[in-house]
Amino acid sequence: MTPTQEIKKILVRKIKELPEYKLREVLAFVNFILSTETDYSIFMKKKNKMTSNKQALMKFIGGVSHGTLAQEIDKELYGT
Repeated sequence: MTPTQEIKKILVRKIKELPEYKLREVLAFVNFILSTETDYSIFMKKKNKMTSNKQALMKFIGGVSHGTLAQEIDKELYGT
């Protein structure tokens, strides 16, 4: 029996020992754990996508050979 199977067996045994009114609490806790795992997976996917986008931007920086794009921007914006 694998360690995971052993843990599941113990959990089932312990759940059977619980009074009926505690079962809803256990179910709520299990649902909470499952939802946070899903949230974490979504977070990691978004983080990986942002990292990929940042890498693409970093590769592009310097791709324009037109000097400073913001040169005299204050004059353009404010007329000074």
